[in-house]
Amino acid sequence: MVNVGGTVIHISSSQFQILENYHGQNINLNINSSTPVNLEGQVSVVGILGPNNTIIQVERVEVNEYWKYLFLLLRSFLAVILLIFIFYCYWSFDWKNFEFRR
Repeated sequence: MVNVGGTVIHISSSQFQILENYHGQNINLNINSSTPVNLEGQVSVVGILGPNNTIIQVERVEVNEYWKYLFLLLRSFLAVILLIFIFYCYWSFDWKNFEFRR
């Protein structure tokens, strides 16, 4: 059982091929699955690795779309700004004692 992830580089009707960077080496993996994926999309696959870098039995495929990744980063950035604002509303830094005070 392996967990791999990479960029989709080729799609056919019964399988797709991903490019994974494994310790600095680019490895092409064939995935036997009819899950709908897009070229240049990011996927994570859990399955049984067979010969010739082929995942022969797929347990799970997660398609990570680029816009969802950007939305996650934006949402996290906004949450950090909100937390910093709340922190500075209730806390201050005392430079003389070098500590935070409520």
